[in-house]
Amino acid sequence: MGLDAETAYLFRHALLRDAAYQLQPPADRAGLHKTALEVLTPLVPEGADGDGWALELAEHAQRASLAPGADAEALGRTELNWLMRAASHEQRQWHNRKAVDLLLRAAGHAQAAPRERANALHDACSVLMGSGGHRDVPPLLEQAQRLVAKLGDDALYLRSASLHTRYAIAVADYAGARAHVELGLQLARKLDDRQQHGSLLNYLAQLCIAGTDHEGAREAAQQALEVLHGTGHATGISRAYLYLGDTAWQEGNLSEAETHLRKSIEVLENGGHPAALASALDHLGSLLQGRMRLDEAESLHRRALLISQQVGEQVGVASITANIANLETARGFHDRARELYIQSLGACRAAGVATQEGVVLGNLGMVARQTGRLAEGVACLEGARRIFARSGRVVEQAVFTGALGQLCLLTGDIARADALLHEAYTALKTAGAARWREHYVGVGLVRLLAWQALSGGDLDAFRAQAAVTMQDYEQGAEGIRQIIQEVEHALAQHQPARLFRGFLVADLSPQARVALLDSMSRQDPKAYVALQANTELWLQMQQDTQGLPVPPWNVIEIE
Repeated sequence: MGLDAETAYLFRHALLRDAAYQLQPPADRAGLHKTALEVLTPLVPEGADGDGWALELAEHAQRASLAPGADAEALGRTELNWLMRAASHEQRQWHNRKAVDLLLRAAGHAQAAPRERANALHDACSVLMGSGGHRDVPPLLEQAQRLVAKLGDDALYLRSASLHTRYAIAVADYAGARAHVELGLQLARKLDDRQQHGSLLNYLAQLCIAGTDHEGAREAAQQALEVLHGTGHATGISRAYLYLGDTAWQEGNLSEAETHLRKSIEVLENGGHPAALASALDHLGSLLQGRMRLDEAESLHRRALLISQQVGEQVGVASITANIANLETARGFHDRARELYIQSLGACRAAGVATQEGVVLGNLGMVARQTGRLAEGVACLEGARRIFARSGRVVEQAVFTGALGQLCLLTGDIARADALLHEAYTALKTAGAARWREHYVGVGLVRLLAWQALSGGDLDAFRAQAAVTMQDYEQGAEGIRQIIQEVEHALAQHQPARLFRGFLVADLSPQARVALLDSMSRQDPKAYVALQANTELWLQMQQDTQGLPVPPWNVIEIE
C-alpha cells in the first residue's frame, strides 16, 4: 500500500490519521496545511538537497491558500516556486513524465508570469524530446511561441529557435529545421550566448550530414568546438566530436571516425548528459560493427542501452535496440534480430521519430530476406524508401533502394532490380558516399551483372564493376572474387554457374533458400525445373534445409 507524504508523519497511525483528516472541515484542513508549511519550510535544506521536499510543500501551499482570510496570492507564489523546484528534482531523478506534469502545472498556474510560463513550457518540451514524447511537443511549442512573441525577448526567442530545431530534426522536417537554426544562430551571436551558439552549430552539422554535405558538417562541428572551448559545456563539445566522427564515417575514413567518436566519449566520461554519452557509445558500437569487431561493439551497445533505460530516453532505447539487432544479424541470428527490430519499430512509431523509424524499417526489410519473409521484406524496404524520400535523406534512401533492388534480383524481378540498383548507385556516387555505395549497392550490382553476363549480357561491365567494388569494399572482396570465378568458369566451360540469380549460395540462409525454392516452384515452374537440372547448385540450395518449415514468404506481417 502506498501512502502520501502528508499521511506518513505518523506511519503507525497513518490510516487513523487519514480518517481524522477527512473528517475535518475544509477551513480547518487548510489551517493544518498552513501550519505544516510554516513548520516545514525552515527545515528544508538549501539548494538541490531540499528539492525532494518541494512537491510536498507545494501541496501544502496550494491547500493553505483555501483558508478563510489567507493571502492567496502570496501562497500561490510560494506554491509556484516549490512546483518549479519539484520539477527540477524529478528531472534529476529521470522521472520524466512526472517532471513534465509538474512543469505544465506550473505553466498553467494563475500566479505564473508570462516569462515563467514560457520557460516552464520550454522545459517541458525539452524533457519530452529527451524521453520519446515528441508527439506531445507541437502544441506546447506553439503555446510557448505565442508567449515569446508577446514578450519580444531575444533570449526566449533563442531558446525557442533551438527547441524548434531539435524537434524538426527529430521528425525529419529538415527544411523547417534549417530555417530555425539560421534564426537561432543569428540570435546566439547577437546575445553572445556561446552555449546555445555551439549547440545550434551542432544541429547545423547534423543537418549537413543528413543532406550529405560533408564539408559543411565538418566546418559546423569544428566551429562548435571553437565556440564551446572554455565553456565547460561537455555535452555540446562531445556532440561536435560525434558529428566529426559521423562525417568521417560517411566518407569512409573509418580510423578517423573512430578517433573522433572515442574523443566524444572521453569528454562525457567526466561530466555531461548521460543520454549524450549513451549516444556516443552507440555510434562507436555501430562503427565497430561495420569493422566486424563485434564483441567490442556489443559491449558498447549494452552499456549505452543501460544508460538510456536508466534516464528514460525512449528514442535512445529504440535506436540502440535496433543496433543490437544489427549485431545479431551480423552473427547470423536473424530471427532474434527480427524480434528486436519489431520492438524498436514500435517504440519509434510511438515517439513519432521518422528518421529512426525509417532506418529500423529498412533494416527489418533486409533481415526479412534472410528469414525467408520475401513479401514482407519488399513492403518494409518500400516503406523505408518513402520515409527518406519525404525527408530528403539521400544516403539512407539510396541504401534501402539498393537493398530493395537486391531483393528483387533474388526473387526474379530482374528489370526492377536493374533500375533500382543503378538508381541507388548513381545517388550514392553523386553524394560521395563511397563506403555505403560499394557495401550496400556495389555488391548488388556485381550480382546483377553476373546474372546478366551468364544470360548473354555485358561481361566487360561485370568485370569492371567487380573490380571497383573489390577496391572500395575490402570486407566483401573474397565473396566477389568467388562470383567472378563462378562466372568466368561457367562461361569458359559452357556449363551452368553455381550462382542463384547472381548470389553465392553461402550468402543465403537456409530459411531464405527454403522460401526461394518454394516460391519458385509455385511462381516459375520452368525456372524451378532448370534449377534442378543444375545438379551442383541444386544440392547447395538444399543443404541444411532438411526439416525446416516453409517461411511465410508471401505474407506481410510488418510494413
